[in-house]
Amino acid sequence: MATVLVVDDEPDTRAVLRWMLEDKGHDVLEVANGAEALHMLQYTSHSVVVLLDLHLPLLSGAGVLGAVAADRHLAARHRYILMTARSRRLPTFFATLLTHLHIPVLRTPFDVEELVALVANVAHTLPAQ
Repeated sequence: MATVLVVDDEPDTRAVLRWMLEDKGHDVLEVANGAEALHMLQYTSHSVVVLLDLHLPLLSGAGVLGAVAADRHLAARHRYILMTARSRRLPTFFATLLTHLHIPVLRTPFDVEELVALVANVAHTLPAQ
């Protein structure tokens, strides 16, 4: 199983995601904003799957992914899943960035089985440790 970094400013959402993912055997890390997520991604010792909310304080999910796009190491080392309720109304430039970085979008509210399957599929693409 993979290590999953849950990035969401809602403590209840993080708790539910932690419970669901740990139940499937994943290790789970949590942060409440994009700045913390970016810091953790830069300094963690291993590759992770990132469940990233679009709307975050300090640095949005789009801001995090912009930094990832500018840093080949972050783009290659970790895998990302964007969570948003607005997947059908993303700006064209941002949708293009998601496509370029091969980042799937998980529409919220999400189906539990869809989330679990998506995390498992993305985890299989993590680079070997």
